[in-house]
Amino acid sequence: MARDFWKLFGMSPEPEPEKKEFVVALPGNINDGGEFNKNSGTWAYIKSWAEEELDKARKKNDISLTVEKTAIIRGEIKTLKKLISLPETIQ
Repeated sequence: MARDFWKLFGMSPEPEPEKKEFVVALPGNINDGGEFNKNSGTWAYIKSWAEEELDKARKKNDISLTVEKTAIIRGEIKTLKKLISLPETIQ
């Protein structure tokens, strides 16, 4: 609606901010790549959080829900399981 208002008077709204690339690096590594340390405190925290979220999702899945909500929760469970099993997939 706001853009249509500006067009009506032949004007343009404020320019959109420039989008910047979001770069993610492993802690302590500013270059590409890095190593996964399954014994790090960071991984211990992430794994603990994911296990707690998995328990919550499983409990939600046990109650009677719509087909759509059940599918969403099952997807969440699958994603959390993949995250928890990450050390097994990294060589």
